[in-house]
Amino acid sequence: MYNIIFYGESIFTMLIFDSLYFFVLLIILSIIIIFLIIKKSFTDDYEDRVVQDFYNDEETDADKVEKLIGSSYAKQFRNNYKGAINDLSNALKLSPNSIKAYILRGKLFIELGDTTKAISDFDTVLKLDPQNETAYFFRGKAKYAEGKVYEASKDFEKAESLGFIYSQK
Repeated sequence: MYNIIFYGESIFTMLIFDSLYFFVLLIILSIIIIFLIIKKSFTDDYEDRVVQDFYNDEETDADKVEKLIGSSYAKQFRNNYKGAINDLSNALKLSPNSIKAYILRGKLFIELGDTTKAISDFDTVLKLDPQNETAYFFRGKAKYAEGKVYEASKDFEKAESLGFIYSQK
């Protein structure tokens, strides 16, 4: 009889702790799901607003370019690199001299492994602004990825001489 009571208490104790564990787990999962829904809703809403605002006739091309660049950041955050590149390409159609758009697109090309297009974008930046240390640095990264170590080192040296400071966190 003692064994039965002990066995019963053990089951009762196990049910309480399992229920508590389950309840805590349920709360944690709910919080994670809510966070993911809010995150997706925010980025989807932002992209929808960018598309709607893009067709607003009252906006200048400069405003549209900034919105497309902002949309590219949102897409990059969601690892949608091709969508981000598409937004930056559209921004460059409106503003072919946008250094910011070329640099961002070049960095995305590096992420995708398309170093030829990345180098082309950084070359364009350097034609527009020959003292752009960021373009030298990232062109060096692209050249290094292609195995062109000597050329890459020259770009890194030039970036550093112009004041580029790289810190990896």
